[in-house]
Amino acid sequence: MEQNVNKWGAGDIVTLPRTERLLKKSGTTTYKSYVASRFLCIKEPTEGHRGILVKVLGKMFGEHIIHVNGKVFCKDDCDELFSGKTYLGYPFPSEQDVKEVLDILHKDQSLLKQLQDASMHFNPDSTIWVSETKRNKLLRKKSQFFDAKSGELCVDDGNRAHYRLTVVYFDEEELDW
Repeated sequence: MEQNVNKWGAGDIVTLPRTERLLKKSGTTTYKSYVASRFLCIKEPTEGHRGILVKVLGKMFGEHIIHVNGKVFCKDDCDELFSGKTYLGYPFPSEQDVKEVLDILHKDQSLLKQLQDASMHFNPDSTIWVSETKRNKLLRKKSQFFDAKSGELCVDDGNRAHYRLTVVYFDEEELDW
């Protein structure tokens, strides 16, 4: 029986093993969502509430975002094998996830410093990519970002880079992303 290892507290740097989920396989090309590497624990689990891990992936323009099986996707990594290519991307957080993370970071400024110390530079009063999309008049999906200053979801116009975060929820037994 595996021991419960997800006992992280707020401020802990957590190194997650690479874990993948299949999004789409098309011929020799595969798309997978994944989590790996270093995260900061910003909230520990309590009775009935999951803990939260955050990884800041820097800023990027919307031209690097595609849609795979209805999900917002970015090619963060690629595995090339004889059998084909596998593109891997950190999952985008929902608007609700971003609001919760921002609320926690605004209440505890020391967590912002810990993000900085872990080389995950982030401005919580900026704009952040989210998983929500909006259809335009041609019924094409457009990526959206959350504007922390206005509290609004906005459609990307391609002129500005926005922060990318990935969020992993956890309890003592499992990770959810």
